[in-house]
Amino acid sequence: MAQEPKERRNWTDGELDLIVADYFAMLNDEATGKTYRKAEHNRLLQRHIDRTEGSIEFKHQNISAVLLKLGLPRITGYVPAANYQKAIIPAIDRYLSLHPLALHPERIVEGLAERQGLFIDTPPPLLPLTPSKADMERLVRKFNPVERDFRNRRLGGVDTYRIHKMMAARVTTAR
Repeated sequence: MAQEPKERRNWTDGELDLIVADYFAMLNDEATGKTYRKAEHNRLLQRHIDRTEGSIEFKHQNISAVLLKLGLPRITGYVPAANYQKAIIPAIDRYLSLHPLALHPERIVEGLAERQGLFIDTPPPLLPLTPSKADMERLVRKFNPVERDFRNRRLGGVDTYRIHKMMAARVTTAR
């Protein structure tokens, strides 16, 4: 188990990639209803990176904060932190770029459950206005949370269009 670091140091890309992958593994378990233990995940991470239990816990809260800003689901047990390290954004970017299914958690359980309704999750709570950071803005543009809303509207619009065409054909035929 990792000891208390003697001095504060920045997280390396390797450490951030490990913790982001671990977070999404827990999120996947939560989405599929599989039982997991946060403490066990924390202990396993401590074996691979020289960080304390509290440091790992806080970094998971940082990840929740970024996912909340992206409009993506987050682990309910990790309350989003008010501040997060700038380096966490590229780590989440790397993970989402390599694992695009993480952007669409509704597809994970699609074969196991009934078709889900229009909304995937409850809307995120309003956050206080804070100055935008360039990295966060770039990540939001890359993984646009509004895309999900447009996709849902498009699904409803396709059915409406088909019904309209069918009714118009009936009216024309009836004349």
